[in-house]
Amino acid sequence: MKKCVVVLILSISSLSSLSFAQDEEASPIDYVCDGRYLTAVSVDGLQSDWEAEAQATPRITQLIEGEAEYDWTGGADASFKMWCRYDEENLYFTLNVRDNVIVGPEHGHDGDRVEFWFNQGTAENPDRIMIEVPAWPVHDLMTSPPVWGEGGRGEVSGARGELAPRPDRGYFLEVSIPYSAFSGNPPGFAPVQFAVVLRDWDYDGRREHEVGISNATGVGRRGTLGTLHFTQLEDTLTTIRTHLHAEADQVPDVVGWGNYAGDNHLDQIIVLNGTLALFGSNLPYSFLSMDLGLTSDARAVRIEAHDIDGDNFDEIIVVTERRRESVEHDNIMLQSYLSIFDVEGESISRVIYQEIANEVVGIGRIEAEISYETGRIELEVARRPTLDEDDWYDVDGGLERRYRQMPLPWRHEEIAYRLENGNWISVDP
Repeated sequence: MKKCVVVLILSISSLSSLSFAQDEEASPIDYVCDGRYLTAVSVDGLQSDWEAEAQATPRITQLIEGEAEYDWTGGADASFKMWCRYDEENLYFTLNVRDNVIVGPEHGHDGDRVEFWFNQGTAENPDRIMIEVPAWPVHDLMTSPPVWGEGGRGEVSGARGELAPRPDRGYFLEVSIPYSAFSGNPPGFAPVQFAVVLRDWDYDGRREHEVGISNATGVGRRGTLGTLHFTQLEDTLTTIRTHLHAEADQVPDVVGWGNYAGDNHLDQIIVLNGTLALFGSNLPYSFLSMDLGLTSDARAVRIEAHDIDGDNFDEIIVVTERRRESVEHDNIMLQSYLSIFDVEGESISRVIYQEIANEVVGIGRIEAEISYETGRIELEVARRPTLDEDDWYDVDGGLERRYRQMPLPWRHEEIAYRLENGNWISVDP
């Protein structure tokens, strides 16, 4: 504990030795996003949930836009420190910002704000999104919803931003960004190109321009973003790749989180190369895996975790999708399957395997709505399936057949499973 206190004192002090002066050559600055912490993050504009475990971090004074001669007088004018955390649903950022004058939108400018840039692609083929949080509401509202700057419109669904004024001129900002804001897998299992840009303009005169202070060298085509590392998750994936003899750069098919160890701690769930893999130092085992038995035309598309049997251990739910063509190659059929796995001791077992959706692309779709209760799972055919009786094509023979004759659950309007003596059995709804 004493060591943590010392780190705290360092992290909230000026740390002049870790500052970057404007006359130095700009270079990208990297960050590590922490996934192991004791104090839960509460996005409320207060730093109490960060300070006990805060690590030393540089104060960023790297000027990437504006001129020092007219627009910026140094770190007291505009600079920041930043920390990052993550959990199973969100990325969390907190900034300790110095700003001698915080202004709102005026004279055609957007007002002081903070931008978060992420490159979901590669350096060669970038796919950048930008989310910005206005700073000027610190004067009254304190709440400042994150909005899309690039990659979307309006407020970012599920994101939050809270502000609090600092006594020495500036503000404290807390932001949560849900993984749903990102395309594909959530960030974390590989480094992400990333930048924070502090935008500041004091309106001191016509010659003054808006200032940009950032850990990147720029956010335009010629700029280089910094990197956001997720050390724990990257190490986890490296270990799983080693166990599965996968390529060093292979990314997961899909990822999720669950309390499958029964310790009230959410751990990562990964499907890599069609194999379900669990790994964690806090688990009663070092590594567990199970081949999903997928064909070459199938892939995992979603992972969930629920305690369905009431034993305080989450069951792992994996949804897979199979894509096939008819014999005449005139129709594409998508089939979705639900697999439920139980983790017990040092083994994984599949307890339910059930088709849950069927689609003939461009023609129609039929799917089941799934509900989970303790000891019971129900699947009900959607009330208005768009896949009609005459639309179904048997991809193996090219023949039409009624969806009522297709595999469960399409044979009935509703089916259910019930847990009896430790086994899941099919029962009448």
